[in-house]
Amino acid sequence: LPFVTKQLGAQTTIVVLVAITTPWLVGTAMLPAFRPVARLSGTDKQAKQDFVREFCRGWLLMLVFTLIPVGIFSLLLLICGWSAGNIGLYIVGVMSNVFFLHCLIPTMEIRKEAVVAGWVAYGAVFFFLPGFWYLAPLAGAVLQIPFLGKGLLGLFQAPAMDLQSMLAKAVYGVLIGGVLWMDKFLVLVLTPNAENLWLAYTAIIPVTVTLAVCNATKFPDLQHSFDQLVDDVAHRPLSQLGSDISNSRGNLAYLVASTIAVSTSASLGSLLMGGVFGIQHGYTSLLLFLLPATLVAAYVSMAQLSHVNAAVGAGGYLVLVTVAFAFLSPLVGLVMALLVSSVVAMLAAVRVERSVVDAPYELFWQKAVA
Repeated sequence: LPFVTKQLGAQTTIVVLVAITTPWLVGTAMLPAFRPVARLSGTDKQAKQDFVREFCRGWLLMLVFTLIPVGIFSLLLLICGWSAGNIGLYIVGVMSNVFFLHCLIPTMEIRKEAVVAGWVAYGAVFFFLPGFWYLAPLAGAVLQIPFLGKGLLGLFQAPAMDLQSMLAKAVYGVLIGGVLWMDKFLVLVLTPNAENLWLAYTAIIPVTVTLAVCNATKFPDLQHSFDQLVDDVAHRPLSQLGSDISNSRGNLAYLVASTIAVSTSASLGSLLMGGVFGIQHGYTSLLLFLLPATLVAAYVSMAQLSHVNAAVGAGGYLVLVTVAFAFLSPLVGLVMALLVSSVVAMLAAVRVERSVVDAPYELFWQKAVA
């Protein structure tokens, strides 16, 4: 992006806004379909084809669900004085990016090198034809689709999902995803100047890096320990569960601590990059780069709660932060985000830890009354 800013001109703000909202929207749309698709993941050819077909069965519905939050964001932009042309360009840019990232999910099961080729095509179009940045994701998507093969027939089959449940999970995805991205969205939309543009852009980096590290290395270990605890409750006597409980608690603590460490390191790196973009550091930039640690800690802790509890915590955070941004100032909004996300992270982590300790008792009574 920094290399093509001159060619993009005023559209740079739209590109950064798309970069902020795309991961938010992809998480929202994919969440309802994640479990039915993930259970089919496997290494043999038939399992891969089943995975792709099941993904394609819900693909169109996922794209439709994405339009709901896109419409809400577009309405906010209209209220903030954005022109219809810029809002239209934003919608096209978001949906093309969402479509590309959707394509990567089944392709990862079939041919991982095609994913790399897709990103190269995306980057090439963006760099050499920046005026058509909103089409760059489609260039990457075109390289993924041929590998989906017969799995594309799933597009013509009815999705095996309950619409009411899918809508509830999509709402949950909007709320919990907002914990990570709302502060940057509001900074850019409510105070759209050149300095805040690059502040919001560099503030994306620590969150993205931390999520990538956690998804690749931390979440699988935590989920495995929780699954092991549930399995042991069913097959081992209560007197032998102490080590499993301690192991799960330790993995949870390690996840939160390592998340804070990674996000803090990435934030420091982004803060030092500020000079490249000519950012004059002040309270706003300091807060934006302190926030990732508490935001990601809150996110990973709430992700272990029930959907209802996590949605309540995330919804409270979004309301308080949005009110502070809209009616006071961006600086107050960032302070509010830091304080509230810290409290939410601690409360969620304590709640999850207690749930782990009480898991044998709760699972016993769930079976007893079933």
